[in-house]
Amino acid sequence: LGTGAFVVSVTMGIYQSFLSVTIVLIMLACIRDVVTGNEFLDVLKRGLQGIAMLAIAAVIYVIEIVLFSNFTGISIMGNSDYNSLGNVGNSLSSGIFSSIVAAYLDFIKSFKSLLTTNGNNLFLLAHVLIAAAIVVLSVYSLLRMRWNNRILLILLGIFMPLAMNVTYVLSGGVIHDLMRYAFWLIYLVALIFGMNFFEKSQISLTIRQGVYLAVVLSVFIIIFGNIQTANSIYMKKHLEYQGTLSYMTRVADRMESQEDYIPGETPVLIVGEDVIGKS
Repeated sequence: LGTGAFVVSVTMGIYQSFLSVTIVLIMLACIRDVVTGNEFLDVLKRGLQGIAMLAIAAVIYVIEIVLFSNFTGISIMGNSDYNSLGNVGNSLSSGIFSSIVAAYLDFIKSFKSLLTTNGNNLFLLAHVLIAAAIVVLSVYSLLRMRWNNRILLILLGIFMPLAMNVTYVLSGGVIHDLMRYAFWLIYLVALIFGMNFFEKSQISLTIRQGVYLAVVLSVFIIIFGNIQTANSIYMKKHLEYQGTLSYMTRVADRMESQEDYIPGETPVLIVGEDVIGKS
């Protein structure tokens, strides 16, 4: 527990939204144990160990912040800057129930937007197949397990979206796409159920192979599409950077050609909007 808690505290120091990733990974491990037939108490024990690790990590994280704040002279504990640690208490005390409901709605909205913002039919088909696999295979698994494991699996499924979007609650709804990183771990749920169906089901081998292959290919298509999208975005940003640098170099050259301009002293006012795009 101690080693894991320390590692989690370090990841939170890198980016606080990694907390949701840790919680989801713990829940995914519990889901895997449930569907593979582990005993209810063993799975519950794993979950409680994960909660204990998170609690210890939170204490270590606060200690690390205090130590580094004293060392650097910069504190984030008591201020109210954008998404700082000092805002967490205010976020939790002002309408925690409404924040939880909003976190669920934000989760649904993020996946619903895939149907309207992406024109790639193959990409959309892969998402539909993943969603169908999660629903059908989870129901299939529920029907084949003991009642206490059913309750545990249902509870994990209910709280999974909240765990993926816990940053929304902690930040009071001030969130952007990068903070939703844990959302996309939902695809691992399909792989877990697909692998269990392939290994444990008594249905013919051809059907099992076909279902599992469809799940794996769907995940591959989504990842491949995301790689292409990421490369396109980074290329666009690089070209925008080069265009901005080129334009501002010309602007600086014209300013320095003025006789009364003193670099670093003469006030400069840039008037206009989207100048680069209209030049």
